[in-house]
Amino acid sequence: GDDGEEETPKPVDYKTILFDSNTADNGGAIYNNQNGNIKGDDLKFTGNTVTCNGGAINNEGYIEFSNTSFTSNKAYSKNIDNKGGAIYNNPITSSEEKTVGLKLTNTAFGNNSADLGGAIYSVNNLTVSGSVFGGEVKEINNEEETLINYEGNIANKSGGAIYNLGKTDITTTAFCSNTANISGGAIYNEKYLYIGDLSETTDENGKTSIIIPDYDEDTQYNLFKQNTAKKDGGAIYSKLLLYTNGVKFISNSSETNGGAIFSTGQSIILNCLFSNNTAKAGGGLYFNSSERSLNVISARFINNTADNGGAIYIANKASVANIMCVTFTSNNANDKGGAIYVGSGIKNLPIREVIFENNTAKNGGAIYVGKSSTVKIYDTNFINNIATEHGGAIYLDENSIASITAQNSDILFEGNTANGESNAIHLNKAVLNLTAEDNRKILVNDYISGKGTISTKGDVYIANKADIENGSDITIKTSNGSLNLQREKSLLGANLVLGSSALLNIANGHIGTLSLKSLSAETDSNIAIDADLKNATSDKITTEGTTVTNGINVEKINLISDSKTPVVIKVGEDSEVTSVSATSAETKEATYKLKSRLGAGG
Repeated sequence: GDDGEEETPKPVDYKTILFDSNTADNGGAIYNNQNGNIKGDDLKFTGNTVTCNGGAINNEGYIEFSNTSFTSNKAYSKNIDNKGGAIYNNPITSSEEKTVGLKLTNTAFGNNSADLGGAIYSVNNLTVSGSVFGGEVKEINNEEETLINYEGNIANKSGGAIYNLGKTDITTTAFCSNTANISGGAIYNEKYLYIGDLSETTDENGKTSIIIPDYDEDTQYNLFKQNTAKKDGGAIYSKLLLYTNGVKFISNSSETNGGAIFSTGQSIILNCLFSNNTAKAGGGLYFNSSERSLNVISARFINNTADNGGAIYIANKASVANIMCVTFTSNNANDKGGAIYVGSGIKNLPIREVIFENNTAKNGGAIYVGKSSTVKIYDTNFINNIATEHGGAIYLDENSIASITAQNSDILFEGNTANGESNAIHLNKAVLNLTAEDNRKILVNDYISGKGTISTKGDVYIANKADIENGSDITIKTSNGSLNLQREKSLLGANLVLGSSALLNIANGHIGTLSLKSLSAETDSNIAIDADLKNATSDKITTEGTTVTNGINVEKINLISDSKTPVVIKVGEDSEVTSVSATSAETKEATYKLKSRLGAGG
């Protein structure tokens, strides 16, 4: 114009055009400079090649395509890394108001290849929706429906379908059978990758937060299937930020780490399915960042496989991670962590409202916790997990701590096994904290084994099928709640500490002997026992050594049978409760006197 301002170029519209077997150094079919504005519909790019970047298109301005296909385009040279087998997107702008980048709708990519980004190499501003990178597409011509199969795209190095250097937004798109000879079978992400809808809310203070969806396979509109990488990230390799919402990761594979996802940056995984993915470490997901966080929420991991971390591998000294409302089913690790492998030196990993079922490993059928790491587990159930050696559900390695809390719902360990026998948790010189908050309980129906310390608070139940194996190597500390034994021998040979306001409840409906290595009890701690007045017997507690202040306080006696006459039960001088006497019988008003070998009564 006369005023010197740059004119906005008019869009060039292409429709029903074929670009076939064109060649150039950059942009085999189209080179769009920074002032270019191209919109097209129903285009076909096939067999175009370059010796540098962008087998079919090299874009520096703005391109918007729909209902378009890119097949067998290639960026190839022996001397440099070629970028973008189909499209090289490098938008350049001198004005913030100018729209630049690449927008693709209902577009298909098949059998395109380059060193980096088999289909697309994008520096910034890439938007993709309703598209496929390898896979089947239905096309309708003259009211006839045809199913077209697009081969996967190939990166000789990384980013089988897409190599993203800036910001990429993807919705309702499928990536199938793409391959990278190094990393990122489907996508290699350097900076910001968003897959699926991003829903946010803003509070009264102006703070924005992501809305967390429920798990719903009917809203999982994005698919990564059968993508492969020879190194890391069978489907996705991500460095800085990865956001996924409503994505299915199925049968992707990596020869090293992260069968579906390998991430070294902030990762937000929402409403996603991981199924039948494989790798050496992290069959579904591998996370390795000491600075950024991992959040896996409302997800399912099914039948994923690795040597370590069948579903998820969290590397040594990784930073904050959060796993919530997730189900892990039938995942397998050949060595450690059938569902989750937690590396060493990780602090306060929260696992909340999770179900672990039918996962398998050599050690830690569901979870392996590495040396000096800490996990906090809330409202989570462990069902039928299997270890061939130790820790049917959980393996705690040296100096690790697992704090398991029933906060909003009860916790159950049921049917877990190790080496063919009942086993929930194995401690290797580790610490296990079991806490049941108000009106909640923890039910351990499988053995606990190994060496270490177990602390209980609230209502914790060691059930009929459960024992503390090798009890002399385990110290159990109970305070502010009840430790309920459905079998006296559950704590055979253990060291027991009854802290403040603790109740040891062996009133389980049958007479038995609780044999401890040692017993220590505070003044306000209590026990509950069974008594059989008819047969003049009661529960018995024996120890090799005792530290008790002012005797043992028996808070409750559960009568298995009554007696027509007053009775005195001689429990035995070796028991902490030596006698039980009833001054009257067969009456609700019966009173009982108990004597301890350490005190006058209780």
